[in-house]
Amino acid sequence: MKHNYAFTDKGKPVHVNDAFKNVMGIKFYYDQNLTCEMTLKDGNINAKHFAFKVGATLTHNGNIFSPTNINESPAHFNFKMKILKDEYFKFMNYKIFIKNVKIEFIDKSFRYDLKAELLCGTPCVIEVIRSSKTKQVKQNYLNENQILTFELFIDTNGDQIFSEFNLYGNSELEKLIRTRIEFKSTINRLQNNLYYRKEQIKREVLSDVDGRREHLEGEIRSIGSDILQFERKTFDTPTSGIIKFNEVKKLIGICRELKNKASKDNAENKGSQSIFAEIERIEQAILRTSNEIRQREFEFEQTSQRCRIEWYTPKWVKPVNTLSNFKYWTS
Repeated sequence: MKHNYAFTDKGKPVHVNDAFKNVMGIKFYYDQNLTCEMTLKDGNINAKHFAFKVGATLTHNGNIFSPTNINESPAHFNFKMKILKDEYFKFMNYKIFIKNVKIEFIDKSFRYDLKAELLCGTPCVIEVIRSSKTKQVKQNYLNENQILTFELFIDTNGDQIFSEFNLYGNSELEKLIRTRIEFKSTINRLQNNLYYRKEQIKREVLSDVDGRREHLEGEIRSIGSDILQFERKTFDTPTSGIIKFNEVKKLIGICRELKNKASKDNAENKGSQSIFAEIERIEQAILRTSNEIRQREFEFEQTSQRCRIEWYTPKWVKPVNTLSNFKYWTS
């Protein structure tokens, strides 16, 4: 991994994408004190990055070091520089803005990755953790002096691990965050239980739908059988359709009621579509049969009007040519 940040000769942090080579004689440095010069590499082979200038040295607390002795990975350096440049960092689900940011700050013989102030003026320390955690003696000092400290964890690529974090140096805020974590754990547990309860209710509903579907299938088969019987009687004996017409109307009502039930089941269960189509087919068959019955009844009435009463009644019956007599003696 390469260095993606540097300081300009005016002490401002700059990202490699915002830097330009050989423009206005601008120089780039590794440290905020502008002692260790870097060069901008922008070739055709490697990605654009900053590198230590040949022969460059780093001056720190009056001591001069070679860049090869710097015990900091580019990933760790880039993450710190990003916070310095953006003047905010992410902690838990929050974006925390800061000001007066200092990098590699030393206080009471302790070195801090970043020291800054919250926008309200509260001093804070930001420690970036990649492999080694903050030493206990340092944590004790920060806790004793109530210096608000945020620990941010990164992986080997320099990306923040949001599932890991720590905070100390402020007892009230630390207590608040611990309480929030406990509540979050409780909420997650309740959500998991809610999911399993939801699945259980879903299974119960589907079971009930299956039961109602089987009941509807049985009623459909029964209605289909009745329709076949009525169709046979209608074509074999015209008058039987007239006698049973009220029962056919009753069947139509039952069929429509079943169709409404199936429509509701269809919204809950996609498997009810075939049942819904079957009910519609049966309803059409019932309507077709009822129309045939009406037509036969009409023809029957026309026939009775054209016939003479003595043709179809016994001689002892008083000859009154009425439709009721015709129906009675021809049934």
